[in-house]
Amino acid sequence: MKSQSKKVDYRQLKANDKDYYEISQPSKPKSLAEKFENFPVKIWQKILNKSSRLSDLTKLKLSAETELIKPMDYQRHRIKLRVNSGDEYKRINACKKEPWTVKWIENSLRPGEVLFDIGANVGVYSLVAAKATEGKAKIFAFEPAFFNFSSLCYNIELNHCQNCITPFQVALYSKTSLVNFKYSTLSPGSALHMLGKTDESFECVYEQPVLSYRLDDFIEEFNLPVPNHLKLDVDGTELDIIDGSSKMLSDARLKTLMIELNEDSDRSDEKLVDFLAEKGFILQERHLRINDKGMRNPYSFCIFSRGGE
Repeated sequence: MKSQSKKVDYRQLKANDKDYYEISQPSKPKSLAEKFENFPVKIWQKILNKSSRLSDLTKLKLSAETELIKPMDYQRHRIKLRVNSGDEYKRINACKKEPWTVKWIENSLRPGEVLFDIGANVGVYSLVAAKATEGKAKIFAFEPAFFNFSSLCYNIELNHCQNCITPFQVALYSKTSLVNFKYSTLSPGSALHMLGKTDESFECVYEQPVLSYRLDDFIEEFNLPVPNHLKLDVDGTELDIIDGSSKMLSDARLKTLMIELNEDSDRSDEKLVDFLAEKGFILQERHLRINDKGMRNPYSFCIFSRGGE
């Protein structure tokens, strides 16, 4: 038999407050002897507590004042980045690392247009897009990792780009749901994390459920404009995101895509290229990255345009 919940009278509870205050008040003031009881111990404890608090606040102030801010290697405009780790330090050379991405942004994005930066990390290419268009383009930056998102927001404010870059701490995927996000490290600026997949060889240091959206659902739910250009760099879930973007890909307003394609045993990169071809997008450029040992990495950076425009 279903039990009935007890009804609580809010007004009666408020009326009872008076009784509580009367009971809680001391019946008589303390004597002078009672006030000075254990006086040295109490004073010493207060001094220790205040000293500890001042020490902690001093450390916080010094930490803020000594925070490392470095200029990024973008020649056309000054961009500053907060640096809290070795991974973030590498981001200051983002233009040297991916010159083709910078060139694509400068040649494709125009004032008044919209760019989706999916896998924005700490925001280096969103910032390039903002500065290259003098703040006159609209950039939506997607980054699910909590420490990267924090730096992304900080860098947006640091470079006075809050009016043209909108950050979202959501993961884009093939379904709208909660999906497990597995971190390879907790270092700000890092990458190579894993979303929604299982790989026994992946060394996970922390796992958390994150809010994921199909891109079509996200655009519709929050009434976002269809992007004119889309950058996709997500370390392995490219096909999942594209699967959830069919409506957007069919919209003629989307002109170009820059995608880092990861090669794997499932040939997801080839499937993605075929899928884009069905939507009318033609591969225009393909760039390889060579590591310090002279070996190429198992991914490439590909630029697609609608109908080969």
